[in-house]
Amino acid sequence: MLSKKSGLTNIEIAEYLGISINTVENQIGKAFKVLRKSITKGFYTLFLLMYRLDRN
Repeated sequence: MLSKKSGLTNIEIAEYLGISINTVENQIGKAFKVLRKSITKGFYTLFLLMYRLDRN
């Protein structure tokens, strides 16, 4: 949220939260991984629904 919504850099986030830049980078990476999985599951579900509707 601080990175994308507030536009802070990783250095600014690290200073604001009192954590290392490496921790900020790792956490942002983990967040994107979760988002990618969620989006992938959503597209897969949508594909299955469309396939089923097409077959009926």
